[in-house]
Parts: sequence; structure tokens; C-alpha cells
Amino acid sequence: MWFSLLKKKIGVRNFQGVLFEEYCLNSNRTTPICTTCIELCQPGALFFDNGKLNLDYSKCENCKFCIYHCPTYAIHLETDVIYKYEEKIKRSEVVCFTCDQNIKFEGDITVPCLSILSPELLFVAFVHKKPVQIYLDKNTCKTCKNNWSMKKSISYLQELNYLSNCHVEIINGQYEKMKESPLKRRAIDLFDVITRRLKKQTNLTSCSYNENIGEILNRTYLLEYLKIDQKEQYLSKKLAKALKLVKIEVSDECILCGDCVENCPVGALSITSNTKKEILQFQMMKCIDCEICKNTCLYINRSTETKLNEDLLKRKTLHEKLI
Repeated sequence: MWFSLLKKKIGVRNFQGVLFEEYCLNSNRTTPICTTCIELCQPGALFFDNGKLNLDYSKCENCKFCIYHCPTYAIHLETDVIYKYEEKIKRSEVVCFTCDQNIKFEGDITVPCLSILSPELLFVAFVHKKPVQIYLDKNTCKTCKNNWSMKKSISYLQELNYLSNCHVEIINGQYEKMKESPLKRRAIDLFDVITRRLKKQTNLTSCSYNENIGEILNRTYLLEYLKIDQKEQYLSKKLAKALKLVKIEVSDECILCGDCVENCPVGALSITSNTKKEILQFQMMKCIDCEICKNTCLYINRSTETKLNEDLLKRKTLHEKLI
């Protein structure tokens, strides 16, 4: 019964999404701090009213852009959660991503538009040692109402080829799939382990960010990739931003008041203490790059982390204060 109370169904044409109001960063706030979904919604179907996210059913065009861009999965569609994509990817020898308008074969992995293809989805394939193709038809893209541009949207894709165990090919015009994978398959199958973990995180029983969201679903595959390939790699700022890799630094003026920790919606910031001192720590893999901490405290400086290595899995000490 709790599940039906927690979830608010959004029934629009053939779109059956779910809105977790409590997961929205603007829940019960008089002034919105995140407007990503509203800015993306071209017909203006999404709006805030009295601290809650609302949907005008008559305006929704079922584009699903809000689902793919919401940083906390407040807007959710069961068929589009990442472990559902993994089921398809695991069955494919070569993983081909394309949009709904350009699908050619049953095994293609489709997203509503290539502009919302996130690098996290690609890391699902990389973790399983699968080569990736991105198929686009320029003529279709030119006439599409989404006004998609590879240069603006996914120009980071070719840079992924410089990372270990990553292979991406962008194809257009004549559709030609790779005949076989140039990469070795993994001996260890992560599918069952990761799927169980993600399903457990998705079926939440309460609405406390810090207690229940924890590890962001899409981060799971980047985490697994870092565990497999522990070699330090440097990324361009463009790719690092696409992966939402964040570096947080705190000035010496910080008094450890705890405001940043209290306002962090996903528990990326925490304060621990021992008999001698209090310690402010940051766990980057939980961060969703919402910038709430930066807007909460003048002593926090946020930038993009361009170094990809195993250290990102660890908690980083930002500031200490003697007790």
C-alpha cells in the first residue's frame, strides 16, 4: 500500500511515468533551486506550484526528456531505468545506440533523442566489455523538432576512445554494424549483482535523501569501471562535465557549521568527529552536481574534476577543526 501512496502516476497518452515528489530537489521549497525539467519541457507541461512539481496533462508530448535529465530520478519510468537497458546490452555482441526515429534493428538500444544519451549509459556497455556504436541519420536529425546537434550534445563521445576498455564508433548514412567485438569479454558477469543492487535502491520505502538514495543509480557502472581499470586517466573538461565529476574545496574560514551537510540532498557531504577534531568529508560518487552546497556557503568552491582514478571512490577530507 505504501508504494501506491509514495508514487504519483502520470498518465499521458501512452506515457506511464511516476513522479516521486519527495525526491524532487524543490519539494516543499517556495523558490525552486533546480529547474532542469521545466527548462527542457518545450510545450511547458511541467511547472511548480506551492512547492510541488506539477504536470499539465493536456500539454505533455511524451518526449521523456524530463526523465533522462532529472538528477534525483524524481520523474521515473520503469522501462527506462538503467538496469533495463543493461538487460538489452548484455544480450548484444555490439551495442548500437540510436533514437526512436532511427531504429533499424530489434537489438538497437533506443533513447528518445541522442541529445539525452548520457555517458553513464555507455559505461554499462564498457563494464561488460562491449564495443559501442552511435547511429544517426543527419537528414532525420535536421527535420526533428528536438533540433538536435551532435556538436552541442554528444561531442564528448569520440573522446571516450582514449579511455581504457572503451570503444565508440559514430556511424551515419548506411547502417553497418560491427561483425564482432574487438574487445575481450569479461570473465566475471556483473549483471546479476548490479541489477539486484539497483532494484533494491529503486524500491525505496521512505523519502529521506541521505538515508535512501545513497549511491546514484547511474553512478554504479562508473564505479564498476573504476574498480576494473584502476589506471589514472585524464579527461577533457567537456567529458568530465558530462560525467558530472565534481571537485569541492573549502577555504580555511570554514567553521564547520554543518549547513552544507544539512542541505546536501544525497549525502555527498558529511561531518565526522573523534576525540580531537571534527572532519568535513566529500564523497564525489554521490554528488549530482546540483550546486546547492556552493549556493549555501561562501567558503565552498566547486569546479570540474578532470582526473579519473580509483581515488574518486574514496571519501575526501575537505576541512578539519580541533574540538
